Amino acid sequence: MRIHLLYTLFFALCAFETIGQSKQIITVETEPGMAKLVYSDIDNFWIAFDKTFSNYNGNAFNDEYIKNGTDGVRNFMDNERIVSADTLKSFVLANKSKYEAVRRNTVSLSSTEKQIRSVYHTFKNLFP
Repeated sequence: MRIHLLYTLFFALCAFETIGQSKQIITVETEPGMAKLVYSDIDNFWIAFDKTFSNYNGNAFNDEYIKNGTDGVRNFMDNERIVSADTLKSFVLANKSKYEAVRRNTVSLSSTEKQIRSVYHTFKNLFP
């Protein structure tokens, strides 16, 4: 079950990198072995999360996650998903235990790269 969640997360992240706010299509690597898997947004999210629950002055989700985010994070900024750093912070504060429950799986996502690429190959074979 957890591996399915990781695959879903991977393909969701690919989608974030593919379609921007302006709905402009970005070139995507179609060869699984050549695809660049980017994990920095996950790391930045957890840095912001930790700072939010410390004595950090300001909004760490703005300072650490959004400002340092890849195109994937920036493309996720809209009126339906991440409205603003403030709304993201409020949501995380209200759902802290849910985030803590998935943290271990998200920080270890890079260790599943071989499996992710295998699934990518499978999808390429199914949908050439």
